[in-house]
Amino acid sequence: MKQIVVLLALLLAVPAVAERQRIQVDSSEQTAGFGFGNRAQVSTHVILADGSRVALWCQLSMRFCVVLKHQYYDADVELDKGVIWIYTQRSSQWASQAPFDEGQGKLHKVKYRVSGSW
Repeated sequence: MKQIVVLLALLLAVPAVAERQRIQVDSSEQTAGFGFGNRAQVSTHVILADGSRVALWCQLSMRFCVVLKHQYYDADVELDKGVIWIYTQRSSQWASQAPFDEGQGKLHKVKYRVSGSW
């Protein structure tokens, strides 16, 4: 009985593993943050591997945020947490406005919040 309790505690302590998918970006644009003191925000529509259409949102503040190209990206999908981590390339990380994916440079893992479906 004691072994079962210990095993159950270990299983619950292990974080859920995100599902790696190849997703398609349909549209991505900066929707706010045009001016001094306004934080840049990006709205993105993606199509998941299973065909689901998901709206994503991110805000540039302490976290990196990118306007994505209309193409395929690798992503860690955690729909149960309402998060999708998209792998994008950018040569420099910080800017006053949301930078665009350059397709070259350092690989960044960017966190987007699921804001709905479309």
